[in-house]
Amino acid sequence: MKSILEYFVKELVDDKENVSIEMDEGDEIITLKIHVSDKDRGAVIGIHGRRIKALKEVVHMEGFKTGKKVRLEVV
Repeated sequence: MKSILEYFVKELVDDKENVSIEMDEGDEIITLKIHVSDKDRGAVIGIHGRRIKALKEVVHMEGFKTGKKVRLEVV
């Protein structure tokens, strides 16, 4: 799940070297924190949040396999 998200985020941003994904797994929730440079935050979120919504859909489908809820945070 983390590697899939990292691939998609790196394709969206200009500064690929500053992309990192932090994963915190609890009993019921998996939190994925996307770390990007300040200038690339808009590229990840997209106009009206469309890109981040699409990323959430992909990650939620992966989380469905584990039976846990997945949260995304852009840091």
